[in-house]
Amino acid sequence: MKKLFSLAALSIVMFSSCKKDTPAATCNLDNNGILGDYKITSILYKADAATPEMDVFTTYSACEKDDIYTFSPNGIYVVTEGVTSCTPTNATSGTWSLSGTTLTLDGSDVSTVTNFSCGGFVINQSNVTTGESTKVTMVKQ
Repeated sequence: MKKLFSLAALSIVMFSSCKKDTPAATCNLDNNGILGDYKITSILYKADAATPEMDVFTTYSACEKDDIYTFSPNGIYVVTEGVTSCTPTNATSGTWSLSGTTLTLDGSDVSTVTNFSCGGFVINQSNVTTGESTKVTMVKQ
């Protein structure tokens, strides 16, 4: 009986000390990796090559700053009001597609995705001819 109890206790200790490894979250810039809810935290604008970058997001009203941008698996994005609602509403929707690092909204608004991670990404738009550029930082919610 003592041997049986010792064997059972040893088995319990062995099995409870084995820890299952949880796989690390993978964040790939692809149609699945970009899905989710985001908030904008900065919009850096540069009018031309000679002009310094400005964070124009600081000029946005509180009701615009807390909007939620949702990228859905069906190629639809939705912008919903945050806690503070604007009048008239900022709520809108449209289509999105991703090819490599190129994010296209509504079929014609083309940007490059950079700094992609589990926590968010940056969208870059630029005009090579004029030097105008915009960088939008999106943080996952």
